[in-house]
Amino acid sequence: MKHDWEDLQQQLAQAETELAAVKTRLHTVIAGEEEREALAEDLTHLAPQMKEEIKRITDRIAEIEVEIESRLFNWGALKEVFWQIVRFTGLGIVIGVILQRCAGC
Repeated sequence: MKHDWEDLQQQLAQAETELAAVKTRLHTVIAGEEEREALAEDLTHLAPQMKEEIKRITDRIAEIEVEIESRLFNWGALKEVFWQIVRFTGLGIVIGVILQRCAGC
């Protein structure tokens, strides 16, 4: 009989722990929803000139990203890598032919 009470107490403690976790998640969700609503309300109250400024800034950010990507991707760098691949592949083929002929001797 004592064993049954211990199991019941353990299950009750586990249920309380899970309930506390659910309450914590619920409070987090409610706080997030309230924050989202407040931000949405703030967004609707922005002046049109602020919206235009935000659009101008986001457009400029997009232009800068393209510029940075074009600087990172350089055809000159690819040309150097290409010739290194050609050089070492050709060298590998020559060494392979030499080794094959030596092995055939």
